[in-house]
Amino acid sequence: MTRIILAIAFIVAWAGALIGAAPALAQTKQQIAWCNGKDGATPKQMFASCDVAIKTGKYKGAQLGPFYINRGRASYDLGNKDRAMADYERGLKLSPKDLAGILNRSNIYFDRGEFDKAKVDLDRAISINPKFTLGYYNRGTLFYKIKDFTRAIDDFTVVIKNAPKFGPAYNNRASAYTSLKQYDRAIADSTMAISLLPSNATDVDRAILYGTRAVPYAKKLDYAHAIADINDAVRLNPSSRTYLVARQAMYDINGQSALALPDLDELLKRDPKDAPVWATRCIVRARMGEPEPALADCNHALELDPRLAQAFANRGYVYAKLKQYEKAIAEYDIALEEKGYVEGKAVSDDIAEYLYQRGVIRLRNGDALGGARDIATAKAANPDTVEFYARYGI
Repeated sequence: MTRIILAIAFIVAWAGALIGAAPALAQTKQQIAWCNGKDGATPKQMFASCDVAIKTGKYKGAQLGPFYINRGRASYDLGNKDRAMADYERGLKLSPKDLAGILNRSNIYFDRGEFDKAKVDLDRAISINPKFTLGYYNRGTLFYKIKDFTRAIDDFTVVIKNAPKFGPAYNNRASAYTSLKQYDRAIADSTMAISLLPSNATDVDRAILYGTRAVPYAKKLDYAHAIADINDAVRLNPSSRTYLVARQAMYDINGQSALALPDLDELLKRDPKDAPVWATRCIVRARMGEPEPALADCNHALELDPRLAQAFANRGYVYAKLKQYEKAIAEYDIALEEKGYVEGKAVSDDIAEYLYQRGVIRLRNGDALGGARDIATAKAANPDTVEFYARYGI
């Protein structure tokens, strides 16, 4: 068995607008508008219009910089990030305080995983304009990405102070609060984000917000509200694998394993080679009192992925339910080996889960010392493990 992580999407809303990047002149009024992304300009029209202005040779110095920056944005939207970066660099050499250029360059650094460089640009943009709300929003997103949740919350709070009706800031701050286990605050922010959704929001956007709020409810063990929210997310975005995985996990944790089964069946219908889902159905069937079908599912998962730690652990759980403790321990040994567990070294959350389960089984098998050691190590690494797995039982 392994815990299904509720991997709900986190909104990353990088700048879509070109802030303060309007060239003074261009060949025609229409080209001026298109180069600035106005009048419904497509990325190709935007690129071409800026390109014409650059190639005329009429513009020099700071006047020329925004043309490069806008052309870079068009290249970014066309999927050519290297060409976009080259234009941002040219534009910022000519117009070093152009907020659009700084912000857009930080986006590419973010996409590349060069978070230190992205932060330098965002810090610079905010220093140029301390009221630059979008800079705080993007920097908060960056802090969230690098798991600096406290500073992410600080930046999102600035955004909310400056733009109290900007829903994405509430949603992102909710995710940061959840990561810090401040679940009531997360729920309050998520509820505010839902209330601020514009009437023309897509169902996919609505699903994201309900999915985000489901997570802190689940972490609080309030599965009634969590399931209600994830049901809304599934209804709004039925094609999403994420929400089906989350819903079946919530049903199973809440002791409603029979309700989890249809979601797992649907996931396997969509992708019969999804080994983790076979392994998950294995544990659900075991909890439903169907050990033979459960073992068949775990065995099939290992046929698809012979090194899937989750399948070994879940098969160990089935053996434990059958009171075949030696077999169960052997399965957990393999799962821990596949996860790279080395006694005495740092323990990740998934390793902590397997250790806790193996510890309980060792105690049942009469190995008091080994069982206590596994459980203590698991608790030290992740105190929530005991509370979570008490709901499963072995």
